[in-house]
Amino acid sequence: MEGFEFLSDYLTSGEVEYLNDSIIFFQMLVTNYPIGFYRIDWNQVKNKIEFYIGLNYPESIQPIKDCINKIILKYLINDDEFVYVCFDGITEGAFKMRWNTFKEYAHEILTTPQHTYVIPEDASWCLNYTSENYLYFGYANQ
Repeated sequence: MEGFEFLSDYLTSGEVEYLNDSIIFFQMLVTNYPIGFYRIDWNQVKNKIEFYIGLNYPESIQPIKDCINKIILKYLINDDEFVYVCFDGITEGAFKMRWNTFKEYAHEILTTPQHTYVIPEDASWCLNYTSENYLYFGYANQ
């Protein structure tokens, strides 16, 4: 897939799966999160954290890694948990991978010029990196 060549070995081995249709994941987001202006309205999410990265590559690498590590420490996400990575911009489809693989390539995945969403199989939480360089993490309002 164009722009995600760094995942090619994982795709070949089956460790990462490319899914042509991401609409089911956006339906999960609409069902579990408040939506405003065609995306999650993070102001309405009760249990969220927000980071403003505000930097471009390569200066954004360390801040993104630091934010991911803070999320891991606070919310104890299991490295073996499967997550779906989907996009609402130029990239169609979604990727299914383990959280550990996502962490390894978080910067490359998140800094494509579009909104990127990472959710577990039950969409109980969401990590969202916006094209405006904000990183959000929160649990579904249920």
